[in-house]
Order: sequence, then C-alpha cells, then structure tokens
Amino acid sequence: MVKILHIHVKRKYWVQVKDKLKNKEYRLIKPYWIKRLKKDYDLIYYWCAYTSKKLIFKYCGYVMTVIKHEEFGNKPLTVFAI
Repeated sequence: MVKILHIHVKRKYWVQVKDKLKNKEYRLIKPYWIKRLKKDYDLIYYWCAYTSKKLIFKYCGYVMTVIKHEEFGNKPLTVFAI
C-alpha cells in the first residue's frame, strides 16, 4: 500500500514548486507535524489550496533547518524542510 503525505499550500507556493523554483516546503515544529513526519511515506502530494490541483513527488524525508520567511514573521525559526 502506498503511503502519501498530503500538504496543502498557497497558490503562489504551489506555482513555485510546479515551475521548479522551490523544492522544499516549510512547516513549523509543532506536535501536529512531529506526529505526521514520524511516519514513512512513499509519495508527497502538494495540493493547491482550495482546488483539486496537485503535484506528485517521491517523498525524500525532511531536515530541520533555520530560515527567515515572511509567512513566519521574518524572524529566524527552526522548521521542518520537507
């Protein structure tokens, strides 16, 4: 059985992934994501928010990294980079 990680993203980030301008999705380190990322997945589905459009990729795991990003308040944070 194929295990799939579903991630919903804003349209602007979905387009960046589609156009190969972005290759990681960032999520805050919170209990919700800690629990989800403990599982082994085969594929990752990137869903364009509020649509049925999706991009499908092989799941290659995640790393923890420090970033500054407008979505998180432009201050350095440690996040999951999926």
